Amino acid sequence: MYREAWRRAGHPGEPHVTLMLHTFIGGDAQDVRTHAWQPFRDYLRSSVGLIENLARAMGVDITADDFTEDDQEALLDHACARYLADSSLIGTVEDRLPLVRRLTEAGVDEIACLLDFGVDVEAALGALSGLADLRSRAATAAVGAPREATALTELIRTHGVSHLQCTPSHARALLEEADTAALGGLRQLLLGGEPLDAELVHGLAKHVRGTIRNMYGPTETTVWSTTDLVDPAAGTVTIGRPVAGTTVRVLDPHGRRVPVGVPGELYIGGAGVTAGYLDRPELTAGRFVAPPGAPDQAAPGERLYRTGDIVRVRRDGRIDYLSRNDHQLKIRGFRVEAGEVEAALAALPAVRQCVVTGHGLGTAAAALAAYLVPASPEEPPAPAELRAELARRLPPFLVPSHFVLLDALPLTSNGKVDRGALPAPGPGRSATGEFTAPTTPAEELIAAVWRDALRVDRVGVHDDFFELGGHSLLATQVVAGIRRALGVRLPLRTLFEAPTVAALARAVEGPGGAEAEPAEPATPALLTPDREHRHDPFPLTDVQRAYWIGRSGSVGGDVSCHLYVELDVDDVDLPRLERSWHALVRRHDALRIVVDEDGAQRILAEVPDYRIEVEDLRALDDAGRDSRLEATRRAMSHQVLPSETWPLFDVRASRTGDTEARLHFGIDTLIADGGSVQILLRELLAVYRGELRPSPLELSFRDYVMAERQRRGGPERERDLAYWRDRLDTLPPAPPLPLARRPEELTETRFRRREAHLPADLWSRLKERAAAARITPSALALSAYATVLGTWAGTDRFTLNLTLFNRAGDHPDLPDLVGDFTALTMLEVDGAASGAFEERARRIQNRLWEDLDHQLVSGVWVAGELARRRGVADAVMPVVFTSELGAADAGGTPPAGLGARVAYTITQTPRSGSTTRSPRTAAGCGSPGTPSRRCSRPGCSTTCSPRTRRC
Repeated sequence: MYREAWRRAGHPGEPHVTLMLHTFIGGDAQDVRTHAWQPFRDYLRSSVGLIENLARAMGVDITADDFTEDDQEALLDHACARYLADSSLIGTVEDRLPLVRRLTEAGVDEIACLLDFGVDVEAALGALSGLADLRSRAATAAVGAPREATALTELIRTHGVSHLQCTPSHARALLEEADTAALGGLRQLLLGGEPLDAELVHGLAKHVRGTIRNMYGPTETTVWSTTDLVDPAAGTVTIGRPVAGTTVRVLDPHGRRVPVGVPGELYIGGAGVTAGYLDRPELTAGRFVAPPGAPDQAAPGERLYRTGDIVRVRRDGRIDYLSRNDHQLKIRGFRVEAGEVEAALAALPAVRQCVVTGHGLGTAAAALAAYLVPASPEEPPAPAELRAELARRLPPFLVPSHFVLLDALPLTSNGKVDRGALPAPGPGRSATGEFTAPTTPAEELIAAVWRDALRVDRVGVHDDFFELGGHSLLATQVVAGIRRALGVRLPLRTLFEAPTVAALARAVEGPGGAEAEPAEPATPALLTPDREHRHDPFPLTDVQRAYWIGRSGSVGGDVSCHLYVELDVDDVDLPRLERSWHALVRRHDALRIVVDEDGAQRILAEVPDYRIEVEDLRALDDAGRDSRLEATRRAMSHQVLPSETWPLFDVRASRTGDTEARLHFGIDTLIADGGSVQILLRELLAVYRGELRPSPLELSFRDYVMAERQRRGGPERERDLAYWRDRLDTLPPAPPLPLARRPEELTETRFRRREAHLPADLWSRLKERAAAARITPSALALSAYATVLGTWAGTDRFTLNLTLFNRAGDHPDLPDLVGDFTALTMLEVDGAASGAFEERARRIQNRLWEDLDHQLVSGVWVAGELARRRGVADAVMPVVFTSELGAADAGGTPPAGLGARVAYTITQTPRSGSTTRSPRTAAGCGSPGTPSRRCSRPGCSTTCSPRTRRC
């Protein structure tokens, strides 16, 4: 291309192409490793642009909150290995000679050798003789006639090869050579280095008369650790059992053994485990660990190597390889094992090879992309066919959105799939199915609303809202947008019953499908910054007022709405952390809110710099340190901060090591809900690392509250009021759960968190069955919760308090705004434990969607009306359910960022007797409860509330 451009420009003579490469030619691989690897790795660490480009090509966002220091080190290792293998003259004469030949054939006239990239001067000078040898041999090779590549099967036949070891990708290439019959002379074919699929085994078994063995093991465990004799008729391939002298363990993130069939990380021990990484003590400490229950300073021969591979153990003791944990993806709130999708895709007859990656990770458009080589290039499968087949085998969230057909998967120099070289999905290569454009005005308007809400480029009339990533919160926005666009009254449940554009358009246009909209349809609250009145008093929201009254002393005054978190932080500069927190206080108005005695809140214009109190625990032994940490927890976890006095947060630090500390963070949820706390902790770490310039937001929490009051005071509120007034007389009381002690006998309110987790595979199967029955994950979890409550309470009819997270409106600052955006709604459960579960779940879901269609009236208002009609004792609904499934950053448990780990967290509120959240977790679905005063009755899983006299 350069030469063509040179000639087209009319320059005289012949162009000369010089390519500069980093260079170090060692005597052997160990020489290269000793002198060049670390200097080049350090060079890459300082070259941010190179690392960012590589990460971008791999679909990795290095600025994401869940991109950890371990991720960074792994990316550096990958980048270093890749550049050294493909883009440098760092190596021996033998392994660099092919690169020089390729460059010569590509038209490179001259290679400029960059020697000074951190290599010791004497070592660099000593390597010049090897460079001269490389130059001489390259010149000699260039003089001779070009050699034709010799087919590997020809070499097998010529030399009578009986044992062959190679990667599955290389083995696949053998099947494309002319003399595949030569494979019949192999007595042993050993395959390793990358996952082996059953389709390849089936193809090889047609030619190999000997045995085929799958080999697994990382270099750190002296290459092979497990092996399995492959049965071509079995249809599946495992990595088998450990070889002699090797032990394996499959552990969860907490170091506990997982049951048979449950995915976990593979740890390897035994004689083959190496001592660690040369001159890399920090990386060695992270990868070579003591066995669970053993002292941290285990002898090198007793340590386990963390492979980073996700596997599961079969009942017969053999091990299934699933994927790398660094290939684990987060798509639309789900944790996805790419290997699981690849296995299902590779099992389809139309697919010969495949690899699955994430596309657009860290954005609202995040999706799975499948790259595949068709079994029959002349008749490639249509994306719609692949989607349909996978939808029968996998849950909807595991079905890729993009299918890219390739002639061959790109490979690295050592024969493994090069994920970084996969092309980005594009309009000409991928599709989410057979696209049919909207044709009617209703279809075009509905598709436009979907595109805005789902943030996708196009929506076809047969696309499914939920398969595109829709969930309950987005459904509310979409229905509101359709109402405004078409001027109709569209029930929220209609979107669930008619989840495609075509079906929804028919429902809207058909008889009885939608009612005419009032003359003045509701519009979103206009979020406009009001700088002039920014610091004027403004009213509390309904939920804020309930919280404020709840802490008054008349109803359990030793409890406030409070969230407390402890983070263990490595390598922390506490003064710098304090300055970072100061910057956030200036950025977020909500951190300067106080509530006056009259119940109005104000944003203070100026506040003094907040001092983080630091306690030095480094001189204490373990017992003394733990005692002081526990004392701080007791002091901060249940404190009631005066609402009329700034600040309504408390930040402290305990210095636990020379560079380590435990950060204690408590905040009154009067000023920040769980999602806001996640924003604060995420931004605190980002500011500390210099990744965020914390400029003040234009939009304030006051602007949002005032706009929301205007929206809720519009003409549609009368319709919602009528709906809830009709419900008041029939709304059942709270579930009468059994009491162990009378509430008035309790002297102190203490909250305790109890957690339970469903395994990921079980949760996936449950969601798959629910999706087939058109039941959302949140409704599934809610129905299970209602079943347990109904069983304990001995009644099928009761009312729950549901927590909702919804930031209504449109402004660029809204996603980053801190405040209490919590809303509550009362949910009537009728038939909690009677009849088939599917019917109960569908009944609860229909009621929930009907209630969500009338959100302009708060559950706090409903509780107040019930109190006036029935009295306070019968009106309060103290059992709360919160679902974070499908809602990003909604809950009160903050994620750990780079270098920070959540050590402890607890939430409390004076309004609830039992609170249950269903968050997404890496393991599947979790259900942590946050009860208040403890019950002592055996088997009672809830606790007493001083306000409700229930438990």
